[in-house]
Amino acid sequence: MVPLIHIRWGVRTGRISDHDVSVREERFWPYMLQIATVGFTYALLRAFGAPRLVIGLVESVSTAMVAITGVTLYWKMSMHVAGAAGTVTVLTLVYGKRALPLVALVPAVAWSRNILDHHTPAQALAGAALGSAAPLIVFRQMGLLND
Repeated sequence: MVPLIHIRWGVRTGRISDHDVSVREERFWPYMLQIATVGFTYALLRAFGAPRLVIGLVESVSTAMVAITGVTLYWKMSMHVAGAAGTVTVLTLVYGKRALPLVALVPAVAWSRNILDHHTPAQALAGAALGSAAPLIVFRQMGLLND
């Protein structure tokens, strides 16, 4: 909710052009606020002893968000597709083959972002690659993968 409130306030005050934050150069601070919010959530989860799997999920999200924030300074990448791909990857890692039908959601989200003229196919593909890679890397580093 915090980034959403920030964006609404930015649009209302004229600092942000629209609610979609269509201008790439305007995305940095909302993304930074989003990273800070996830960092605060991470700290709370650690303080209250959340399960390692939940910690891994939050670390995966923050890893992807930091990467997208860095990339967005130079090139627009789809955070929506990254989120969909990351979610499907985590669910597949946790639930195995039962979650594989969800993979169909990733191209559907990519298609919608392209049809709405918010992203090119390359930007959607890059989001999917990053979104999938982040949980794979984090879960492997945390020893959460069943090899």
